[in-house]
Amino acid sequence: MNAIPIRNTLLVLGLSIMLVTACSVTIEPIPRNDNGGSQDPPPEFVTIRFVNASPDQALQVEFYATNEPLEAIPEDLFADDIYLVLESIGVAGSGLLEPGDQDEIQFDCTETLTIGTLGGEFRDNETGEVLGRGDELYKAPGGFSLCGGTAVYTYSSTGGEYQTRFSFE
Repeated sequence: MNAIPIRNTLLVLGLSIMLVTACSVTIEPIPRNDNGGSQDPPPEFVTIRFVNASPDQALQVEFYATNEPLEAIPEDLFADDIYLVLESIGVAGSGLLEPGDQDEIQFDCTETLTIGTLGGEFRDNETGEVLGRGDELYKAPGGFSLCGGTAVYTYSSTGGEYQTRFSFE
């Protein structure tokens, strides 16, 4: 699974390609529901935002994602780093966020999308030494859909206690 660059970059690239190739675009009407009102178009992506709320510690987000169906969640998701996502997250695609920094990526949204974090490693900003880890969290398929929204992982540390929270916008 590849992370998709930020929406604005895609928009500029898409418009540039259309102008260069002189493509025509057909706009499909928005489907109507039984009462004649508009239905929302089907969302194609989910945005994942990572927030390092620690003012003085770097953070390795330890983010995992897959669109493949998994049998055992979270065991299969976190096994052997095969679903570890680093590309496009943090400093030079390392998955590392500086203190107080945030970043986001987008994924194709499917019914089988599973996302999670091992909790994030909080690191000394100068030496890189691991100081602690937040809470393991994951979102398995089913329940509410992530499609069209933003999943937010907020990592924080206070007085030697490390916490990871998940919210959905």
